[in-house]
Amino acid sequence: MGSVIVLFWLIVLCFDFARAQGVVMRVYGEATLTHKKTTRHVEVGSAVQNGDAIMTQGHDRVLLRLDDGTSVQIGSNSYFVLQEDTFTIKKQNIVMQLREGAMRFVTGKISKVAPERFRVKTTTAVIGIRGTDVAMFKRDCRTGVLYLGRGNGMYIQNDHSRSELTQKR
Repeated sequence: MGSVIVLFWLIVLCFDFARAQGVVMRVYGEATLTHKKTTRHVEVGSAVQNGDAIMTQGHDRVLLRLDDGTSVQIGSNSYFVLQEDTFTIKKQNIVMQLREGAMRFVTGKISKVAPERFRVKTTTAVIGIRGTDVAMFKRDCRTGVLYLGRGNGMYIQNDHSRSELTQKR
């Protein structure tokens, strides 16, 4: 019996049991997900973990739901990376990167408990939220952000300045 238990734990230790931070809710067209240098097609129900990249082409789009309820729609011809999604009682932090393309997100619970810990990075700016709905694109050296309302606003920051956008109630 003791050798069976040891064998069980050896098998468990060989697998990567990283907790998924998000799940794919919808896929329009075809898209790929890269996890630890392994690339596969995205399907509804696919787990998304820290460090995973999702790439779309043509008219492909992907809708993700993160563990705090944040929804992320990745647009066509996009390269998206979930850098960090930690949402526990002790720590809340969501960092996404849009390397190319377009995305829209509506924040979940993080916007109520730690809005300053939600960031979207591009090569030209960092976008932070105050509990809101935002659409954005990144093409070459340009980043565009559209504030769609809800919540208390957002900020856009680069190496030179920071701009706050707030909504008066």
